[in-house]
Formats: sequence, structure tokens, C-alpha cells
Amino acid sequence: VIEGLIEAASIRAGRDATLSGGMAAKEKGTLDVGRDLTARYLNNVPTTVGRDLRVDREIVNSKVSVGRGVLSPGCSIAGGSLAAAC
Repeated sequence: VIEGLIEAASIRAGRDATLSGGMAAKEKGTLDVGRDLTARYLNNVPTTVGRDLRVDREIVNSKVSVGRGVLSPGCSIAGGSLAAAC
């Protein structure tokens, strides 16, 4: 669990990750999560999630790959790409 804002960092979690403040990678960071990811938002973040993705607000200009499902009914997606297995 990371409480604050994350900028331009590379994060790898073998299991689950919660980004309470969201992440803005500024085209320099990456996010790789082995199981489930919960985040407030993702901005310019290349992201790989092994199982489920939950984003509260928005995904902007991010290339996101999800192994199972996107469980984010209130999330806006602008630019980038999103691929989910089911």
C-alpha cells in the first residue's frame, strides 16, 4: 500500500498493490503487479496486472494489460490502450 502520489517511478509488486494517491509516471515509470491493482488514477503509466484492476477516477494515456478483469464502473479512460483477458 502506497498512500501518497507516485511520480516517474518503476514499481513491481509480486502480489497485490494499492496506490491510494494514484500514479503519474510522466512517461518515465512503469507498474507491474502480479495479482490485483487498486489505484485512484493512472496517468501515462505502462501497466501490467496479473488478475484484476480497479481504478477509481481515470486512466489517461496509459498502456494497460490486465490478466482477468477491469472492475472500475466509475473510471474514465482517455487515450492509451486497455486490454483485458475477459
